[in-house]
Amino acid sequence: MINDVNMNVVNFYEVLKTQYEALHEKIESTLHSRETYKKALFIYETPRLFAENPVIRAWAFYVSCNQ
Repeated sequence: MINDVNMNVVNFYEVLKTQYEALHEKIESTLHSRETYKKALFIYETPRLFAENPVIRAWAFYVSCNQ
């Protein structure tokens, strides 16, 4: 069961299942910095602005949880 209250969790799970390689490459190329975290947090908090790119939303979810 996936928590559907937070659509970012659902999106992350779906991207892991269907576009793992793209997400993995994006995460591996991410530098740890305040600016990266701010960008990820903005995407995480406004997912509707990035609805056309689920990989970016999944990346933002991962970064906001791990930095």
